[in-house]
Amino acid sequence: MDTSASQENRAQFPTPVLQFQDQSRPCPYLPNQSALMPLVYPMSRLDGREFDSYLEAGRRRSSSFLYHTACSNCNACQPTRIPVRELDWTSSMKRVLKRGDKELTTSVGPPIVDEQRVQLFNKHRTSRRLGQATEWDSLDDYEQGFVESCCNTLELSYWHDDCLAGVTIVDCGQKAVSAVYTYFDPEFSRYSPGTYSILKQVEWAVASGMDHLYLGMYVEANAHLRYKGRFMPQERFIDNRWVRFEEPITWTDRGDAYAPHS
Repeated sequence: MDTSASQENRAQFPTPVLQFQDQSRPCPYLPNQSALMPLVYPMSRLDGREFDSYLEAGRRRSSSFLYHTACSNCNACQPTRIPVRELDWTSSMKRVLKRGDKELTTSVGPPIVDEQRVQLFNKHRTSRRLGQATEWDSLDDYEQGFVESCCNTLELSYWHDDCLAGVTIVDCGQKAVSAVYTYFDPEFSRYSPGTYSILKQVEWAVASGMDHLYLGMYVEANAHLRYKGRFMPQERFIDNRWVRFEEPITWTDRGDAYAPHS
């Protein structure tokens, strides 16, 4: 563990932090790869401008920690963001939004921890083959994974009448919102909930005066992550700078699922 922040980090990120030099582990995104994801633990809650600075530097939140990829032999993981006011609303996206808005209701508020959400989370992971159904099998697991946070965290919940259809956890800065995780009931797949949730986040970000929606990692070789390449224009954090992309990738699979800590 390295608890000394560099002068550069102290200047960019004024909140005192603990820095943890992570050990190599199996990559959560690509098979037969190892990953190195250093962690930062803020000693106090981040305000909106501070959290924006971490997002701008390619960091993401997991529980109360912030992390980034630092793999010496691989650069496949590219943090990705959408300039929300510039999104090219394709005819397909408009249809998804119209269909969902006709029958679904979106609620925005603080994250809620209850059995209903834990069960839906595990049902989603089982149906999408994203891990063991019992990976997070308790309220404490759910709270530690999503609700314990170093920044302002909100929940977008999607309802079909009185039935919870899906949930999106987001982190909010002053000028940016970061999508942490989306899960949904597979019985509502007809609404393309992965795409629908991103479009609702874009709408909410614009209405809230945000500039960017951060979508987490874009990994071309991961079928659960490359769907993000549909949303254009977008910027990807490559070699410590944001590179703009204008054209969507060519890919026929639906790819509506989010991967863990995507």
